[in-house]
Amino acid sequence: MKKIFIPIFVLILSACNVNKTVSHKDIINTFGEYTSPDGSYELNVKTGKGSLIEYVITENATSKKYQPDRLFSDAMRWYFYWENDSRLWVHSSDIGLSLWKKDSGGVFKQVWANSDGKLNSQIPDEVYNHLPNMLKQRVKRN
Repeated sequence: MKKIFIPIFVLILSACNVNKTVSHKDIINTFGEYTSPDGSYELNVKTGKGSLIEYVITENATSKKYQPDRLFSDAMRWYFYWENDSRLWVHSSDIGLSLWKKDSGGVFKQVWANSDGKLNSQIPDEVYNHLPNMLKQRVKRN
């Protein structure tokens, strides 16, 4: 029993690394902290009240925190994706697809794909490939 317990314990400890830097190819669908590819932002994903996913984006240079106006259920399909230029895509099957990005004034904000038709053409393959098939049929990428 001890021989089995030690490797399992080591495996569990190694999986508990909560500050992860993700490559631009990684889909984030687990709880933890994730640094943007250029190091500008930190994403913290955790379970909130009532099994809602809570997340906060912190700008590392200023410690300014950004929070979404909508939360989503951990029972639905959800994921995040950091692009190289610190654009964060967020998808949840219960609230849809959005993008956190800097606007023309340099303000980091969330834009919803259904309210900005131009976003569809900007969806990276990594995000598009993980969308549910029903949504892929409605999203027209040019």
